[in-house]
Amino acid sequence: MFYDIDEIVEFVKTFHPTEDGFTEEDVDDFISSIDINKVPLFDYDTGATKLVIIPIERDYVIKIPFSGFYGDDDEYYSFEEEDYCSLETEIYEEAAANGFGDLFLPIKQVVMIAGYPIYVQPQAETLDVDDREQKRYSSKDSRDIVINEYRDGNLAMMMGRKFPLSWVASCLDVLEKYERLVEFFDYLEKNCIWDLHFNNIGYVEEHAVIIDYGGYNEP
Repeated sequence: MFYDIDEIVEFVKTFHPTEDGFTEEDVDDFISSIDINKVPLFDYDTGATKLVIIPIERDYVIKIPFSGFYGDDDEYYSFEEEDYCSLETEIYEEAAANGFGDLFLPIKQVVMIAGYPIYVQPQAETLDVDDREQKRYSSKDSRDIVINEYRDGNLAMMMGRKFPLSWVASCLDVLEKYERLVEFFDYLEKNCIWDLHFNNIGYVEEHAVIIDYGGYNEP
């Protein structure tokens, strides 16, 4: 992963959390404060737990975790999990220790701004609804194995999670052995890493990865 720390600092130098912290309600004000003449062209997106800044012609994204949310009563509520990006770093390290690191997109903290952690992660290609073009990221041998095992009822659990066949086959290419593929999906099951959909699984360097795996653990 290549990133320029000075460039990242330029993106976040105007970031100032409020007294409560940083929530989705604060995103528009922060984004509008970025000097677009000093940073690359970028897009951004929000999830339940973080802001993601996406430089268009770079191979990284910047993630800034939310500290909580405002309820329907306009009261601020802190997340029980104080920093979902930090949680992702822990999940990644554990997955790597179990031999599955190549299937999780790494994330790390790179700077603190106003006492608040800023993270960077490689920019990945999210899953297409029509994945015919992305099929080339998996081998025919792996696709045949996945199809045959699914027909025999052995992959019902993982395919029942609506993972596309070609993405599962790409996982097999990474892990090389079918037994390791089964262990990988068992690992996801045991660690409750199932909040996965088309926007948080995909590919990097033409092989399958889980992009966003922090989940949401709030009541």
